[in-house]
Amino acid sequence: RVRNRSETRITAEAKIIINTINNNLNTLCEIFTFLILDLASDKINKVKDLVFFSSIYKLFRY
Repeated sequence: RVRNRSETRITAEAKIIINTINNNLNTLCEIFTFLILDLASDKINKVKDLVFFSSIYKLFRY
């Protein structure tokens, strides 16, 4: 069966919409990944600071 012109146009538009949604999802995933990594590194730095200061505290306590 041969597609008529309006069907072809709708298919092309649908492909564009699907691609746009995919691109937006990829961007959202990248943003969330960045935010999660940023939060994680912040937490790691806080833990490092805590360990560092507690070791200094132990040195001066004795």
